[in-house]
Amino acid sequence: MSSVLPSTVPKRRVCFVQDQEQVDKLLDSRNRLPHIRHVIYIDPTGMRNLSENPWLISFSELIRKEKLLMENSQTVFCLSCKRRSG
Repeated sequence: MSSVLPSTVPKRRVCFVQDQEQVDKLLDSRNRLPHIRHVIYIDPTGMRNLSENPWLISFSELIRKEKLLMENSQTVFCLSCKRRSG
């Protein structure tokens, strides 16, 4: 298993991690990672205590939000097309 340490995290706005162990390492180093806006975790096991933290998003929640965004974008596009043709 590879570890996620602040020195190995590139300057990205989002960080994907596998599990609580990796989330904990990032939480311990959060003050040194101001560029990270969100941490997306794959395995939700043991994440109940951290589920209210706005810095953390489960991968399944990310997918759900993406689907909602796509549905809303498609609806807006369809309404826009109807207005132009009508």
